[in-house]
Amino acid sequence: MKKNDLTQGNILKKILLVAIPAVLTSLVQMTYNLTDMFWISQVTNIGIDNTKALAAVGTAGYYLWFGFGIILLIKIGLDAFVPQCVGKNDELTLNEYVVSGILFILALAFIYSMIGYFFKDTIIGIFNLEDPVVVKYAVSYLSIMSLFIYFHFLNPVIASIFNGLGKTVVPFVISSVGVLLNIVIDPIFIITFKMGVSGAAIATVISQGVVTIIFIVLFISNKRPIKLNFTKFRLSRVKEIIKVSFPISVQSIFFTSIALYLAVIVASFGNEALATQRIGTQIESLAWMVAGGFSVALAAFVGQNIGAKKYDRIEEGYFKALKPIIIYGMLVSTLLYTGSSYLYKIFNPSNEVLRLGTEYLKILGISQLFMVIEIATQGAFNGAGKNFPPSIIGIIFNAIRIPAAILLAKEYGISGVWWAITISSVFKGIILLLWWILFMKKRRYVRIETK
Repeated sequence: MKKNDLTQGNILKKILLVAIPAVLTSLVQMTYNLTDMFWISQVTNIGIDNTKALAAVGTAGYYLWFGFGIILLIKIGLDAFVPQCVGKNDELTLNEYVVSGILFILALAFIYSMIGYFFKDTIIGIFNLEDPVVVKYAVSYLSIMSLFIYFHFLNPVIASIFNGLGKTVVPFVISSVGVLLNIVIDPIFIITFKMGVSGAAIATVISQGVVTIIFIVLFISNKRPIKLNFTKFRLSRVKEIIKVSFPISVQSIFFTSIALYLAVIVASFGNEALATQRIGTQIESLAWMVAGGFSVALAAFVGQNIGAKKYDRIEEGYFKALKPIIIYGMLVSTLLYTGSSYLYKIFNPSNEVLRLGTEYLKILGISQLFMVIEIATQGAFNGAGKNFPPSIIGIIFNAIRIPAAILLAKEYGISGVWWAITISSVFKGIILLLWWILFMKKRRYVRIETK
């Protein structure tokens, strides 16, 4: 078993060695998404309304986002069990968890693929879009993505295995290959072949597929981190993984359901509002993608040290990791507030989208610091196998967004929806931070037994 031992040595150095590649991997993913948005915004060059194209991709994207909650059903459990097995040097049990997780996520991907493809019209119909052109583009995008959703499901699960081993450089390098390929072929399929939204979907699945192939080649090569034995599938391991993952998975699905409901409210304000939100969430990923990298590092660090029963390192490591996260969150908040109009201009928006987007980033910028604290702290809970706190906080405050958005939208228009999101994010960050501090103070590091 090839691993990065996080149970000894300089704490901050060890965390950063895991966090930095994970952060870079997240930034690669952000670049991937922004590249898609940039080239979709250029479809005016081939006679397509870019506002409608962006609205269509944003609408169809909710199905993929919803699917991420299903991915977490396996990923979060592996985030907890892999590093704990590493901390105990238990390669046999590690193999059982990894093989069981991979095979089960493929089964889930098949089911989700069939639902997305055969019920695509019904799914897009949820948004009550009045523009038939936007509906057509959205259905086209969703049908292509659904057929090849296996890559979308498998890649983050395989990456979590490497992350648990502390080898976050590997997913970063492989993801970089995917994003570089996407940068090259996006304009070819979208603009040169004049395929517009469909071209964006095709470029995406090709890039994701190449990443999956590289992962597979690595696992059958001499450089593999562990030797997989697919006869080691154990339904009991799947049940253990799901038991740990279930709260976070439910939270993610619930969060996406709330976001979908909010998107229906946003859609009632027109295509410009939908396009504004689609672009804005990608720009906003400057914060949550980087925080996600530290979340990965803390999950691996906490998990390995719980496996080795080195609890003092956990407490010290969390606060050392939190310092750069807080600084970064403050910088992103400042950037979004002061540079909102400049950031939106990159995507060649209409005057109305630019106006709405500037307002969107200024409002959402207020919550970025609290959002990165929430995401990083969730990683610490994941590593401990204690997913109830982030789940319950997420569910409660995400649910509050619906009545808050409805009430505030009546008073302040579309800006009221942005304020509902921001205010709830502030509360989530503060409360989860206090909960983790209490968790550490009472030393509730109850180990998840791997029988």
